[in-house]
This record gives sequence, C-alpha cells and structure tokens, in this order.
Amino acid sequence: MSNSKHSLDSLKNSSLLRKQGLINGNWVSASASPSTFDVVNPATLDVLATLPEMNSADTKLAVDAAHGAFKTWKKTTARSRARMLRKWSDLMLANQEDLALILTLENGKTLTEAKGEVVYGASFLEWFATQAEMTHGETVPSSNPNQRIVTFKQPIG
Repeated sequence: MSNSKHSLDSLKNSSLLRKQGLINGNWVSASASPSTFDVVNPATLDVLATLPEMNSADTKLAVDAAHGAFKTWKKTTARSRARMLRKWSDLMLANQEDLALILTLENGKTLTEAKGEVVYGASFLEWFATQAEMTHGETVPSSNPNQRIVTFKQPIG
C-alpha cells in the first residue's frame, strides 16, 4: 500500500478484521465451497482481504444458529440485555479509530465520515440499551421460563 498510515497494518487491534464467517459463536470458513472473493480498496484497488464465499448450506447453519440463540436471548432479563448492548457500544467507541480505518479502506469514504459513522452506530446500541430497560410496570419472576408476569399500578377511583 502506498500510505502505511492508512493501511490495515496500522490497526491497533487486528482482531477486528476477521477473514471468516461467524456462525454459532465460532469463526468458520466456508463449509463446502473453496471459492473466495476479494475485498478491494476502491481508492487504490489494493486487495484488503480474501474472504470465503459462503454458500446456502453455510447460510442455513447461520440462520439455524441465530434461531437457537433467540430462544436463549428472549429469556434474558431486560437489565442483562441493556448491559450487553452498552458493552457493545462501549467496545465500538473504544475501537473507533480502527473501525473507522476499516470502513475507509473498504468503502472509500473519508476517515472523518467513517469515525462519525462508528459513533452514530454506537449511539443506536446505547439507545436500544435504554429501551431494553424501559419495562413499564414491575416484572415478577415466573416458575414457567416461557412466561413473564408484569404488574401495573394504576389509581382506582
């Protein structure tokens, strides 16, 4: 690359750039297809990464894993969900420089615009975290894990 200041080599946290797919919490290569595709920097036409071309079987694995994860996620308390979303937002902001550099190199946008996009994305996670905590009424534990009991206090008379 012509400018090492703006290259993937300058990432402080190189683990932010993965060359695999995330399925069921694991980084995986394409299961059956040896095909790959290049991610190209539109400004320099340099190849940033070569990624596996996932196929329909890989997609099905990912969808099935997401469906299974939802069964657990829906049982997670509002407070736990909010904590996870805030942690994600905090991690985005902590890695803002690297995430912005990756966006710049793969999309050709300015670094300033990419930094703004990272902050903007993190703000959505923070907002969703506040929404997760906005349960109206009091949530009472239930003996049935598929049931949630909510009480509302309303004035009478």
